[in-house]
Amino acid sequence: MERYPLTYAGWSALQHKLFQCDDEQLVTEASAIAEDCRAYIAQKFEIDVFTFDLYRSLDIRSAKTIGWLLAAAIINRQPFAIKGSQFTVSIRLESNLQELLIGLDCHIIFKGL
Repeated sequence: MERYPLTYAGWSALQHKLFQCDDEQLVTEASAIAEDCRAYIAQKFEIDVFTFDLYRSLDIRSAKTIGWLLAAAIINRQPFAIKGSQFTVSIRLESNLQELLIGLDCHIIFKGL
């Protein structure tokens, strides 16, 4: 299994690979990340112990928020980005559905750093 660096470039490479999948496989991947984004990130990325511990320390609501936002972007083949330092996650999802623009920003910063 290919693992990516936990960087903007790594997220971009994963996104590129996911968007080459057929719809059924994309649903499987989106479901996996929505169910447990921390486990998905640990499986798909090269991650050091310190950063992994930070991801594990996310409260369940924050982890679910990240997971569902990423899953929504993936399943709709919408571009997404994880920006900033490894301790900040910023996800932007936009869809134009029947001329209705839906925008959602989620900023989650690890506390205590």
